Amino acid sequence: MKTSGTKAVIEDMAEGMRGQPGRILLSFISILIGIVSLTVLIAVLSGLRSRADLLVDEFGANTFAITTSTATNGDSSKGRLTQKIFELIAENLPNCRVAGVTGYNVDILESDDPLHLIACDPVLPDIRDWKIVEGRFFDERDSRQLERYAVLTLSLSRIRDWRVGETIMLNGAPFTVIGTMTTGSGGIESESGASSLTIGPETAFIPRSLPTYWVPNVPSEDRIDTIFVRIPAGGRSDEYVARTERILHAPEFAEIKPGWITPETLLERIRQLQRTIRLTLGSVAALCLILGCTALTSLMILNVRDRIKEIGLRRSLGATKRDVALLFVMEGGIITTAAGVVGVLLTTILLWLARSRFPIAPKFSTASLLLPILTAIILGALASLWPAIEAAKIAPSEALRND
Repeated sequence: MKTSGTKAVIEDMAEGMRGQPGRILLSFISILIGIVSLTVLIAVLSGLRSRADLLVDEFGANTFAITTSTATNGDSSKGRLTQKIFELIAENLPNCRVAGVTGYNVDILESDDPLHLIACDPVLPDIRDWKIVEGRFFDERDSRQLERYAVLTLSLSRIRDWRVGETIMLNGAPFTVIGTMTTGSGGIESESGASSLTIGPETAFIPRSLPTYWVPNVPSEDRIDTIFVRIPAGGRSDEYVARTERILHAPEFAEIKPGWITPETLLERIRQLQRTIRLTLGSVAALCLILGCTALTSLMILNVRDRIKEIGLRRSLGATKRDVALLFVMEGGIITTAAGVVGVLLTTILLWLARSRFPIAPKFSTASLLLPILTAIILGALASLWPAIEAAKIAPSEALRND
């Protein structure tokens, strides 16, 4: 009987495990399911954290927005933000950059589908940190002179093959394209749930100062869908939000039901998802790992009882208690480590293949892949510890007694 050397230990473990294929398979599957659940949990939570970081970066920690519901009681002037409110906010927040945004759908000659048009103030790209790719954005002078200028999203420029310097027809009115720009990932719009913030792939921007007589079915020229406010660096957003709320609490604005979009409100949905995922996947992972450890412990105890004669012979041939205990701990560790490696590889492959089906893509890192394997190794050692101690207590005389 070999009792020393790495090769000998491996051969001894193989001999011991070969006689219990059914029990080993049961423990392996239980641990495998737990590791798969744990890997999915870590990958999804990592993806949510990346999504949260992206939202804050795109929206800006020093930015908030105000939106309103649709008009009430059939009066288009009620229940909406207006130019008067915009001017009051800009006047009372002199150190802030303030931009109003109004969205329309207009017809274009080249397509039956309407184009999404956003009328805004010149400071909007600075507030939202959008990047000009070619040309420029319209400025205050353009707005004052009522220039019919349009800036396109980069995707719209590519889809329609519209270039800077061209004249395009929007609902029969000519506009000169003066620039193209990128508008972020669109995550802010989807997370906020505010339709007025939606920026699709086919979107163009024009000065908000332009009269809207050429746009059909406009309820009011005074209408504003969203007001963006960027506070000075180092300022507290809650203080500026409170100051803005006081403006909207005036009796003349009583019918307006404002919605507030801040970094905190954007992250709330993600935090709810994180809590739900932790509860569901975390519970499944914990339950499967506990069942796997219980099954492994039971397997190892039965293994010890079935191998009393073998253990006694090992002891009589010079194996120490430590040698016997280590043998059983390593057997349990091999089972759980194999389950951990297979579970991580299987989960990574499946999530990668199905990544397009996830609303928020799972994210993998070296640490997140190693953590489930490390967990499996630790669980294997813990589950095997008690059976290993019991095996080490068996005296050499037990081999004769069980002969």
